[in-house]
Amino acid sequence: MKDTSGNFMTTISGKKIVYDDLQPEMFDITDIAHALSNICRFGGHINKFYSVAQHSVMVSNMVPEHLALAALLHDASEAYLSDIVRPAKRMLPQYKDLELKLQSVIEQRFAVTFDHEEIHIADNKALYAEALHFYGDIDDWGLDGFEHDGIIKPLSAEHARLMFLCRFSELTFGGG
Repeated sequence: MKDTSGNFMTTISGKKIVYDDLQPEMFDITDIAHALSNICRFGGHINKFYSVAQHSVMVSNMVPEHLALAALLHDASEAYLSDIVRPAKRMLPQYKDLELKLQSVIEQRFAVTFDHEEIHIADNKALYAEALHFYGDIDDWGLDGFEHDGIIKPLSAEHARLMFLCRFSELTFGGG
């Protein structure tokens, strides 16, 4: 057995995520839902809590059905790394490398692929809607050409967690 001392995190369910020996069976949807529902978008710099889980459900609802599960899980790696705002993430190549490794194993675990243009577009549409809601003036965000007519209603972490799990169940078990 590999020595994991000091190189793992323990999830809410008690699973160990060993960062230098990532395995698909380490990843559990309840852990992902719990963590993402407790992580605030925009590095927490918004006037009301709005979770990555709620964002993920929004993105999942914006893509064709065959991509909805991948869209729901597109930020699942953040459950194990936290959310870093895009401008900072671009400057952290080692973070990006670890994020890609996590995403690859999560893709294996849930039999999805994240790299689809429709998911990237939906993610940016959601970002546009969220930024517009929380900040108002976003002309300098580089999100030209995006529109969104929906209303953002921030949910509690618990509500977002349940919504995320319900969407997962709907997509994987037909809601049952």
